[in-house]
Amino acid sequence: MIELIEKICRKELGETPNSIVEIKGFGTVNRVFDVQTRKNNFIFRINDDLGKILEYEKEKYCIDQVSALNIPSPKVLKIGQTTERVYMVQTKLNGINGQICADNEKKEIWGKLGGYASKFQRIKQIGRDRSLGKEFHKNWESKLSYNLSQLNENDSLIVKGKMTAQEQTKAKKWMCELKGKKYKIGLVNGDLCPRNVIYRRGEVYLIDWGTAEIDIVPHSEIGILMMNKECNKEEFECFLRGMGIKGSGFEGIEEEIKIINLLNRLDKYRWAEDHNIKNIESYEKRIIKALDELG
Repeated sequence: MIELIEKICRKELGETPNSIVEIKGFGTVNRVFDVQTRKNNFIFRINDDLGKILEYEKEKYCIDQVSALNIPSPKVLKIGQTTERVYMVQTKLNGINGQICADNEKKEIWGKLGGYASKFQRIKQIGRDRSLGKEFHKNWESKLSYNLSQLNENDSLIVKGKMTAQEQTKAKKWMCELKGKKYKIGLVNGDLCPRNVIYRRGEVYLIDWGTAEIDIVPHSEIGILMMNKECNKEEFECFLRGMGIKGSGFEGIEEEIKIINLLNRLDKYRWAEDHNIKNIESYEKRIIKALDELG
């Protein structure tokens, strides 16, 4: 790996590394390296899955778009691949990972993230169609139609005992409530949390767009936070205030958010089943959790 980084650094950046240090503990998808040359510092993200080139392209597109909205972000310098690996090279941001910030700083981070979300949800598409290879559907209406059709007597969730017939009936009823409604769509980051920011003296840099997609806003972004439990009650309220949503505004859409969460969890499960994903149990657990949230 070190030899690969040295080669990329010389060939793509025209510089020779003085030090290469792997950064661990802040994610499991990519191997991440802090690379220092005589003049500059870079972050290298490397993955053995060649299909990740699509994700890197999506991330670059999103970073370019949100940077134009004055959302602090790293700059993507290079994306490429060898016969065995794909890589992304970014500028290194000075600061600390938000995960290790103090509690008051984390509340500040959540408020900033809410403000960022209110901006980037105005983006209505992710530029490269081939960067959406994991998406089943052209819009949320087709996602709804597809997932309603899968709730039938042959549903694998029923066959495996992960959902009862009564729960399936309730799921159908809840999701049918969405039919015919008009929602705004926009860019959803899908993994907003302090772990995915760099914090420096009140400035919050958003660094990860690997889970980005176009979906219903603001419902989907809020619903993901509710599902993932990344923030406590105070931090969640900071996020909502940052988005410009006050208590009554959230209460007015809370039930719809839970239903959209269920729709999205079912859809992720169908995708995972279709692609023979090994840890399918984690997708099933999220469906159970979404059903429980709806009561």
